[in-house]
Amino acid sequence: MKNNLYPFTLFIFSLLILQTACSKDDAPPPPEEEEEKENPDNPDGIVDPNQDPIESADYLALKALYEANDGNTLGWNLDDPSMSSWQGVGQENERVVRLDAEDKGLKTLVPEIGSLDMLEELNLGSNQFESIPAAMGQLGKLQYLRLQENQLDSIPLELSDITTLKQFGLANNRLKKIPDEIGSLINLEVLNLSDNELVTLPETIGNLVNLTLLNIKNNDLALISQKICDLEENGSTMINKDNRARCDLVSVHYEALFALYVANPGNTLGWDLADTSMQSWTGLTFFPDGSVSQLRLAFTGVTHIPKEIGDLKGLESIDFGDLNIEYIAPEIGNLTSLETLSAPYANIKELPAEIGNLVNLRQLSLDNNQLKELPEELGHLPKLEGLNLQDNLLESIPDSFSNLMALHSVALSNNKLSQVPEAFIQLPELTSIYFEGNPLASSLSTALCDLYISGVLALDASQIATSGCPTP
Repeated sequence: MKNNLYPFTLFIFSLLILQTACSKDDAPPPPEEEEEKENPDNPDGIVDPNQDPIESADYLALKALYEANDGNTLGWNLDDPSMSSWQGVGQENERVVRLDAEDKGLKTLVPEIGSLDMLEELNLGSNQFESIPAAMGQLGKLQYLRLQENQLDSIPLELSDITTLKQFGLANNRLKKIPDEIGSLINLEVLNLSDNELVTLPETIGNLVNLTLLNIKNNDLALISQKICDLEENGSTMINKDNRARCDLVSVHYEALFALYVANPGNTLGWDLADTSMQSWTGLTFFPDGSVSQLRLAFTGVTHIPKEIGDLKGLESIDFGDLNIEYIAPEIGNLTSLETLSAPYANIKELPAEIGNLVNLRQLSLDNNQLKELPEELGHLPKLEGLNLQDNLLESIPDSFSNLMALHSVALSNNKLSQVPEAFIQLPELTSIYFEGNPLASSLSTALCDLYISGVLALDASQIATSGCPTP
């Protein structure tokens, strides 16, 4: 029995030895030690834990600015690619968002500046730049740009692409012209162009409706587009300008009256449209600067008043008498300097609500028309003294008439009013109310009777009988 077990045991033991040998052959070889390479810039192999080996695009852009301006006083350590030690450089999330390089002896502004695409504030004032690279137009997040006190004679069109811009300082340069494209900076709030050599301004500045300040003092400007002036007249823009710089109302008035002429081909105005000064045109009176102060169109065959009527800014008096116009364009509400509006016998059937915008209107004559009602806004004229509405088709008067505190005289004769408006009782300056020829339907209040007795309220015989007022 022992003789049989011995060969079997030897066989098993041989198999185990063979399996162990195979396992050692299949095992991966031990890793070879990498040959240590010597760094020529750091032969001692010393590692600086504070060093950032990555040179960002922002770093490279500012490095280019530094190196392009020998003798600058920026004081930057170019061996610090993190820029954390750089004076005037502000960062957020490892991106440059603010750069203040005012008065640092800079002469050249490199195109690499356009790589600072997270920049929000850039102050390059009081340097010696003569030009601005077009690449600056790539600063799509820039809000504050200060380039004052340099030697710029122009600015690139590409700056109009920075629609995020809120403040733009260009004072004390040598600018002779501003590109029309500046009108694209729709978010601009402050634009400083003072102390340059500008002789004209692009009309497109008038598109900048968010402007709160436009400084154009100390230039060679004589005329300013009325569209720019409108920013101040119609909005919250303050325009700082020299006394000799005035709004160019003459050309605007010419264009408005040209449109009126063309809109009425059957007119008898007889204007020579080649005379852009309008001095030969009949029916016009002028201010000393050549703009129109009075417009008289009576008996000229005009039947249509176009919207351009609203462009006659500064106009003080209009006469539309004896014209078959039927309607007055709502743009007339833009004529906030208007003091007199006369339109008798004009076949007017409706008044625009915008007439309530004529805050300087003192005399309004609309007698002998076809008015059936009046807009509530007509009672919002704080300086109105005389109101003539006789010989119309009115059946009521707005309650807002009680607000006409400056009203002296109102003519309502020959309408279809069945009641004397109680609103007139509250008007302290009222001396004349002409009410004859209306179908008075009921007796008057004691207060209205007092107006009749005192001679303020004029009634006809039929109305007196109905009024119930005692004989004065």
